[in-house]
Amino acid sequence: MLENERGIVADKLFGVGAIKLKGLSDEDGFKLKLHSMQPDAPLSPIFVNLRSIDNPKPGALTRVFYLQIARLLNRSIQMESLRFNFIAPVPYAADPFVNALIMWEPKFQRLKLTKETLSDGTRRLSGAVEDIDEGTRVLVVDDLITMAESKIETIDALRKQGAVITDCLVIVDREQDGSAALADIGVRLHSVFRVTELLSHYVASGLITTEKYAEVLDYTLENCI
Repeated sequence: MLENERGIVADKLFGVGAIKLKGLSDEDGFKLKLHSMQPDAPLSPIFVNLRSIDNPKPGALTRVFYLQIARLLNRSIQMESLRFNFIAPVPYAADPFVNALIMWEPKFQRLKLTKETLSDGTRRLSGAVEDIDEGTRVLVVDDLITMAESKIETIDALRKQGAVITDCLVIVDREQDGSAALADIGVRLHSVFRVTELLSHYVASGLITTEKYAEVLDYTLENCI
């Protein structure tokens, strides 16, 4: 099982429905971002929603919960000895976590990132609002990672502005090759939780069966690039 603080947060994520599993909710499977590009892809047996209760696409997290998770993010930063001048939250899912993180550690400084709307109606990250000095070290932070598309888009935009990025920190790694995709562009992935850690914890806690764990693991392995 997960150690004390991570275990408490993991239990709360499950309890409030931030982590949903096929068959344990009303859903027969879940659509992910990849289904917009691959509509025939199999539905995911697991869904992670780390949005707030007042988000336009509501989740279940409260302000207090953000602070608890931010404490774990800060612990990861310290344990991994991550070096940076600024933190860049991937817009807009990571913004409340980084805001909470700065409440824990006021010495941290954040970069505000923005998106632009293209002629076809799609949105693209346009980079940091602020000017970045050449060689500035930036830590990219997001709520979760699947295939790493939004992380890579963020990193590419910031590098074009002169930032040096060697690390990315997320709360949940779905373990679907996001880490390998980042490694290909010279970025190390760090996570508070890997999805297999969460599932093992839930099995040990009696919240899910070993069969449910195996179902999610099979999906993860089959849908890695």
